[in-house]
Amino acid sequence: MGGRVLLAMSGGIDSSAAAVILMRQGYEVEGFTFKIKGVSSFSVDNAKSICKKLGIRHEYHDITEIFKRDVIEYFINEYENGRTPNPCVVCNRMIKFGHIYDHAMERGFDFAATGHYASIRISGGVPRLAKSIDSARDQSYFLYILKENQLRHILFPLDGLKKSGAREICGSMGLMSTESSESREICFIASDYKRFLESENRNDSKKGDFVDIGGRKLGVHGGISNFTIGQRKGLGITVGKPAYVVDINNESREVTLGGENDLYRDSFAIKDVNLINGYIPTGCDLYVKIRYGAAPARIKELTKRPDNGFLIKTEEPMRAVAPGQSAVIYEGDYVAGGGVIL
Repeated sequence: MGGRVLLAMSGGIDSSAAAVILMRQGYEVEGFTFKIKGVSSFSVDNAKSICKKLGIRHEYHDITEIFKRDVIEYFINEYENGRTPNPCVVCNRMIKFGHIYDHAMERGFDFAATGHYASIRISGGVPRLAKSIDSARDQSYFLYILKENQLRHILFPLDGLKKSGAREICGSMGLMSTESSESREICFIASDYKRFLESENRNDSKKGDFVDIGGRKLGVHGGISNFTIGQRKGLGITVGKPAYVVDINNESREVTLGGENDLYRDSFAIKDVNLINGYIPTGCDLYVKIRYGAAPARIKELTKRPDNGFLIKTEEPMRAVAPGQSAVIYEGDYVAGGGVIL
């Protein structure tokens, strides 16, 4: 082992533990932090302090405008068009493995590294992305946007480590309290996304109709950005029985409400497909996850579409398949790729 590594550092437990592990493995490590105004989870001061304690160089870039353009605007636009965004996937593609990876390669580093819980395994001389040993922390879902050539220059130092292990490393090195809090699920949202949209003066106020499965009008809503597939609470309407959002039509502005059974689908299409190793996966050990926290469903059929997307059919119906979210395809423990749900 050895070589120069540019490590993305937030100043938190995971990236700090990653720095220690890399140094112990003999790498020459430098820390790199994004400065994003209004996003407290990316702490330049914390990261700078950690690097000073470890005796490694640290630099930061202010990417406020880049982040706003590539991540926040995408997030807002998806909700305005009745879709459910996945900002962490976009951030990984555009920022962490776009901006930082490119910066590392341009500066002559051998590797770019992050504190993600995922694994890179070599199979037949080819690097493949795989799940983390800590299934509770596995973040491979968010990394399906990577390419094989990138995997040759990426390190995930926390591979094989549980979260408790990362805390122990930081505690033993006196880097921070082992009780340090976790970062927010979406770093730029302090509470809920509706309040965030309001703060950006982008909360959709174009009214539309609530309709039932048969198209019968049930009432009026205040804007489709207030809803996501599978939502039950906060609908602003009562229909005398439990009701869930089962469809959102951007053109008609209709929000369709139905029962629990109406949420299940056994087929859906994806676009913007990325295949990490460049081939379409086959075989009987294929699974798909339609959300980070969703249980994987076995794929019955994977068919390429004329638009270079895929049609995915599963053996068992899945609940609340939401357009805009990412569907990630696994071959056993390996990530084959994925795309955006239509």
